[in-house]
Order: sequence, then structure tokens, then C-alpha cells
Amino acid sequence: MQGGSKRKKPLLSLTSLTGCRVATRSNNTCQVLQGTVSAWSCLPSEQRKGIALMINGLTLTFLKQFGLGLFLTFPLLLSLAALITLLGQAVGIKEGWSRFDSFYWSFITATTVGYGDIRPTRHGSRIFAVMIAFLGHVLSGIIIAVAVNAATLALKTTR
Repeated sequence: MQGGSKRKKPLLSLTSLTGCRVATRSNNTCQVLQGTVSAWSCLPSEQRKGIALMINGLTLTFLKQFGLGLFLTFPLLLSLAALITLLGQAVGIKEGWSRFDSFYWSFITATTVGYGDIRPTRHGSRIFAVMIAFLGHVLSGIIIAVAVNAATLALKTTR
């Protein structure tokens, strides 16, 4: 050690340490002192502000576009959900289930989760189950398409 200066601890990379505190050096590197530190702490304040604005802008743009897409497709989504419910109620009547069990089963089938706790035993009911599963795929596909479109538009506007 020259001139009585202390040897500096190793610089922090993209890891998070506990029991450390960060002091930013003039050349945009970090020195670990004490407390908790992450890679975010090592970024200069201008970069942190820019990244935060980009993430916030990206998130807000995505949410606005996603909400608009859901608003525009709402009649279609509502129609599909109503059709799934009606088909589920028809199956419930054939199978002798309660209205709630029919509703529950129809959306478990539409999402293709299919727990198996309630299942149709008649052939006609099974055909309706296939139709419900198909409509569930269409419903999910529309929501995913709206989300992908919103993400694409959000990424284009933030660049």
C-alpha cells in the first residue's frame, strides 16, 4: 500500500451482496463499503433515471394499448364467454349438475385445465366439452393476440 491508503475491495458486478454499502466513484464504478448493494446501485443516476423512464413508459404504453385492445374486443370476448357458459349449463342439465358446478366445469374445460373432479359421462355432453375447449382456445388466443399487439406497439413507441 502506498501513502497509507487502504486497499480497495473488488468492484461489484451484476450480483447482489448482503452486508455491503456502495459508494460511486467518479469513473462510474462502485466500491463496496457496507449495507446491501445491487447492480442497479452501481449505475450512474442519469442511467438509472433513463432506464426507469423507459421501463415506466414501456409499461404504461403496454397497459394503455392492452386496455384499448380488450375494450375493442370486449363484445367478442363476452360473446365467447357467454357461449361457453350456455354450453356448460346445457351439459349440466344433461348430467344433473348444479348451476355452479356446470359453470365451474365449463370454464375449467375452456381453459383446458380439466381437474377431472366433474366430468361428463354421456356422449352428447362430451361433444359439447370438445366445443367448449375449442371456444376456450379461441378466447385465450384473442387475449394473447391483444397482449402481443400491445407489447409490439409499446416497444415501437419507446425506441
